[in-house]
Amino acid sequence: MEKAVNAIAAVAKGTSVEISALLYATVVAGSRLIYQQLLLEKCCVYQLNYSKDVCDNLDAHTDAEDDSQRLAARYNMYDTLMEYIIPVFVAIFVGHWTDKHGRKPLIVFCFFAAMAQQIGMLVNVAYMSWDPIYISVFSSLPMSFGAFTTFLLLIFSYLADVTTPEQRTVRLSILNLFLYSGQPLGNLVGAQIYESYGYEAAFYFFIAISLVGGIYSAWKLKSRNQLSSNTEDAKISRREKLSQFLNIRESVTETFKAFFRRREHNHRLVLIAIGITLLIGLFPIYGEFSVDFLYLKKRMSWSVKQISYYSTFKTSLQIIGAVIFTPIFKIVLRWEDTKIGGVSVCLQTLSRLTYSFATTTWMFYASGVLYMLSTVKAAVARSIISKVVEPQELGKCYAVIGFSEAVVPIVAGILYSEVYRATVSFFPGAVFLISTGCWLAASFLYLLVHFKFFEEDLVHGKRDGKDSESVFLSKLRAKSQLRCNPGWMLAVQVIATCRNPAAATELNEVLKNNGLHEAIKLDVHDHESIKEAFAVVKDVAPKLDILINNAGVASKNHPIDPVTSADPDEMLRLYEVNVIGPMMVIQTFLPILDTKTRGRFPMVANLSSLLGSLSANSAGGITSYRCSKASLNMLTKNLSVEAPWITFVAVHPGWVQTDMGSANNRKPPVTTSESASGIMKLLTEFKHENSGRLFDWNGLEISP
Repeated sequence: MEKAVNAIAAVAKGTSVEISALLYATVVAGSRLIYQQLLLEKCCVYQLNYSKDVCDNLDAHTDAEDDSQRLAARYNMYDTLMEYIIPVFVAIFVGHWTDKHGRKPLIVFCFFAAMAQQIGMLVNVAYMSWDPIYISVFSSLPMSFGAFTTFLLLIFSYLADVTTPEQRTVRLSILNLFLYSGQPLGNLVGAQIYESYGYEAAFYFFIAISLVGGIYSAWKLKSRNQLSSNTEDAKISRREKLSQFLNIRESVTETFKAFFRRREHNHRLVLIAIGITLLIGLFPIYGEFSVDFLYLKKRMSWSVKQISYYSTFKTSLQIIGAVIFTPIFKIVLRWEDTKIGGVSVCLQTLSRLTYSFATTTWMFYASGVLYMLSTVKAAVARSIISKVVEPQELGKCYAVIGFSEAVVPIVAGILYSEVYRATVSFFPGAVFLISTGCWLAASFLYLLVHFKFFEEDLVHGKRDGKDSESVFLSKLRAKSQLRCNPGWMLAVQVIATCRNPAAATELNEVLKNNGLHEAIKLDVHDHESIKEAFAVVKDVAPKLDILINNAGVASKNHPIDPVTSADPDEMLRLYEVNVIGPMMVIQTFLPILDTKTRGRFPMVANLSSLLGSLSANSAGGITSYRCSKASLNMLTKNLSVEAPWITFVAVHPGWVQTDMGSANNRKPPVTTSESASGIMKLLTEFKHENSGRLFDWNGLEISP
């Protein structure tokens, strides 16, 4: 519990974009409530020509209420089309452009678009007799350039830019909390101002909040240059930035390519599946947004103030869910993101089912209790996405989701509005059965990702495990491939080493069955052991074509091991085994590497890790192991420069099913046979001009 409290305190100190989200949501949700009342009044009095007395007391006039709600639902559909059709296309450019130039400028722009919307509302209040379609023209159209879906894309991408993976799930939950807290805050304050002072005062209030939000975001949020030491963006003119934003071909191609490209460990399938859960989750949110006010007015005859009270109750529970339960699930219970998301959507399924059939106040409030984890599901989904995607591609991947999210309000708004219009007179809650079905589908997808891909291993970063004996056994079993390949020349003579040959019964059995020398004792942590092994190997094979450094250890805290709590002694231990050990082996065995052969040989392969790559590090943590493997990669590069007649390569074997890889009940996707065969193929086809670089077991180069 103390860990959870400390985590919450740390998040509170670092809030920035969360305040922007709160202010923006306050404007959007709060003004929406007043807008719905304005729309209902325009439809009743000025379109259907009912008297003001009838329209002020719709509860007592069922026919007038049904007629007004049907017409209002239709205008809601028009409003949705107007507000969200432009973001469908804008989202594609936003992700690609903000990956290069930062999220801040467009976040600020969204606030000024919201301000323009409120001004449009004031125009409609001034001319009450105008057709309600002008609400869309004067208010929804300006908002379409900074619509809610675009704002979501920007703030979630920004938060991923400024957080580590360890912080991200909790921090995203807090962001969702601020985002959803804006709804009751806007509703409560807006309703009070409206009932006391009328429409104009309420919309002026939201104009002021929009202005404050824009100024705050411009002051508090960090620009691209502040988030990165790269100053290239500062040298680009505004005209060039605009040109890049409007570069349709590059934006679309690069964005979709980044999302759908093949990724290791089924990460592409995870990305697609979790992206779909986000869309499924948004469908009820946007659909209900267009009919919820009308439903509560119809079913319970609640006033604007009563609806705002209910909204406040519901969001208060969401605050408890995000602030208290999420840290407990994640930090104390150490639940995987998919488990948290799965529980959340299951509760939402029950909530919407209850909401659909609710006929009393307590049933509506009970559905609110079941809704308390609603802010969590999107947070964990975006957290998973941010952990399986490289930072430089995150905005593009969010843009594809944002593009799809921009379509959702249009489809959901039309569907929910039309279903509500068709059922309002006999079963107004029918529309919420659509929501129930959506949450059921999301539950299935979370279960699929959790059990099919074992999400915990995806979220903590791409990991590998190496046990020298088991991996070497697989290499020996792949020996028939070597014999068939003339390029390997003397590779049929394989010499295996391990720390304790007497205990390596399986290894010795394989060696014996293949007519090979018994395993030789070699502990890379012991320099005398290296010298003794060299003496034995030299007698068995006076010349070597290839030397494979396979030994490696992980820290006791693997895979957590953040920088803030890394043990210096443990880091030194890993450095001695993972870096100094291979260096001493190479120094000792260098005299018998056959320099007379030509082509790719002699060769030294250092089994390293993707975790040692700077550019691929999007997850953080695993500090001691990462640093040791980064050093091994540099050692490999140095050797290629200092001894250019030898081919050196650092090899990432994948996340392998070994003792290390499978520790803590993890389930690596790569078998030892697959890894060994892939490495053998890589080394067989490896070209000398690639010496000193890092490759994975599939033969793909990894950026340093």
